[in-house]
Amino acid sequence: MGSRRARFVATVIAAVVTAACGGSSSPTSPTETTSSTPTVTSLSVGASAITLSVGDSVTLTASASYSDGTSVTVSATVGATWESSNSSVASVSASGVVTAHAAGMATITATFGGQSASADITVTGSGATVTGLSPVKTFL
Repeated sequence: MGSRRARFVATVIAAVVTAACGGSSSPTSPTETTSSTPTVTSLSVGASAITLSVGDSVTLTASASYSDGTSVTVSATVGATWESSNSSVASVSASGVVTAHAAGMATITATFGGQSASADITVTGSGATVTGLSPVKTFL
């Protein structure tokens, strides 16, 4: 009778383990729950082309679109980076502030989550400053 009781106890233990492990008789493979983490599917920059005068600044924003349909503005605090193709014409800070330094063109690129997006920056010369004019005399 001892071996019958041992088999009964073993069967009960196996049933408990199977139930506790979500149907698996192995206690090392519990029921797995999968949660899908959304991934970045695209990145966009607020403007695709901007014209600035020397000395002007503008702040660009980057927006990440995710696989679950959501969109979020991203910044350096969450890992977005900014880069200028020609920093002597236009530089960009870690927070997306573009500053125009000299006439020419530069491409500003934002990168986040394996995606990137760009804005073309055209910098025109500063406004002309006229000096040394004499007043015009008007005779009536």
